[in-house]
Amino acid sequence: MKKLFQLNNIGLQEMVDEVGLDIFISYTEALLTKRILIKFYEAEIGDGEGESAVFAICCNEPAGYSYTLFHGFEPMKLLVVFRVVADAIQFISACSSETF
Repeated sequence: MKKLFQLNNIGLQEMVDEVGLDIFISYTEALLTKRILIKFYEAEIGDGEGESAVFAICCNEPAGYSYTLFHGFEPMKLLVVFRVVADAIQFISACSSETF
C-alpha cells in the first residue's frame, strides 16, 4: 500500500489508536497547507465481517472538524481504499479552506 501512495505523491503514516486499531493518515502538500488530513482504517470483527471508514479531518482555529467520506460494514480492498483517498484528495485540493 505504501508504494501505491508514494507513486502518487501521497504521504502515508501508520499508527495504532488507544484500542489497538491500525489507523492510517494520508496527506499531500496541498492538504497540509489547508490543515487537512485524511484518516482511514479497516477493522475486522471476525468471520469475514468488519468495518471500514475514511474521514477528512480539518483543523481550523479555534475548532477542528471531522467529515465522514466513507463508512461500510465490510473490509475494503486496497484499490478501493486508495481510490476513495485519492479522489478525496483531488476534490479537497480544488476547494479553498473556507469552502471545504
